[in-house]
Amino acid sequence: MIAALLYGREDLRLETIDPPSPAEGEVTIEIAAATTCGTDLKVWRRGGHAKMLNPPTRFGHEGAGKIIAVGRGVTDWHVGDLVVANNSAPCMNCFFCQHR
Repeated sequence: MIAALLYGREDLRLETIDPPSPAEGEVTIEIAAATTCGTDLKVWRRGGHAKMLNPPTRFGHEGAGKIIAVGRGVTDWHVGDLVVANNSAPCMNCFFCQHR
């Protein structure tokens, strides 16, 4: 798969990597579309974030795609499901929270 890897300040590279294996309770998503938010821009300009792993590290946190692998214990999601990765806390009231 192709991933955007942040190596340092304003040093972002697209590289081919092996898809990560999901841990227990996780899924692996093949990203089909992604956005760039203000936090991404700040991290790119600064070359990292205090909570990031040491570079190089996969970059970005907002995307949509298809599940390509499921970890042990995952029962509500399946390979092939289309998903949106939402990095916000769930409200548990809206349509999307009520239906997944």
